[in-house]
Amino acid sequence: MPNYKKNLTQPQEQRLKDLEIKVHKHLSFSFEFFREREFFGIGDCDVHWFSSLLVAIRNYSEKELSENKYERSARFHKIKWSQPNIPISFNDLNWLPKNDQVLVGQDEIFQLSITQGSGRIIGFIVGNTFYVVLLDPKHNMQPSIDYDFAVNHTTQSITQYDELRSKYDLLYKLTNATLTLEQKNKITLSESQRRLLYVKLSEDDLNNYNSFCSTATFNDMVDAYTYYMLEKETK
Repeated sequence: MPNYKKNLTQPQEQRLKDLEIKVHKHLSFSFEFFREREFFGIGDCDVHWFSSLLVAIRNYSEKELSENKYERSARFHKIKWSQPNIPISFNDLNWLPKNDQVLVGQDEIFQLSITQGSGRIIGFIVGNTFYVVLLDPKHNMQPSIDYDFAVNHTTQSITQYDELRSKYDLLYKLTNATLTLEQKNKITLSESQRRLLYVKLSEDDLNNYNSFCSTATFNDMVDAYTYYMLEKETK
């Protein structure tokens, strides 16, 4: 691992310039074109898998692209689209950058190993940047002859916001209905969601809020809230 330790008495501008010189040739990663698709979901991956993914990205980022290409453990090679049972085709990657034509070709999609048992990172390279297109925790991009070219199902992930939103929508629909135990379980918030809050405003309330915010200063908002709380306590 490169040693970035510098004398802190040196001016910050010079230290940052030296650091830039050291790392500008290293491989970097972008998730600008990352998507999840059937057979390439990460929704059922545990924390150990994500830890392995981050460690792998860190390790690759410490080296130049040429070094990673010749690192045996990286298993760095182009995708063999002729491999039996691949559950996705190049044409399915329809979110790749394009103008009047696709800018990334079929033979420009590569894989990098996470670990031998944790799957692969799929993407393309521009300069020293590896643009991640798919994550392949189940080795589905290149099914192995050792496992009869088997393809394993995956689950696509969902963000906390999307999960909370779906629970809110369900609760809203069932507000006046009798909830079964199964329905109650579906709208129970997980521990990590209990600090999130949805507020529903009527159209009039929203118009008043927007009108107030367009003319009020931050201090006005604090004062208004303070007066509201004081009035509430006296009632």
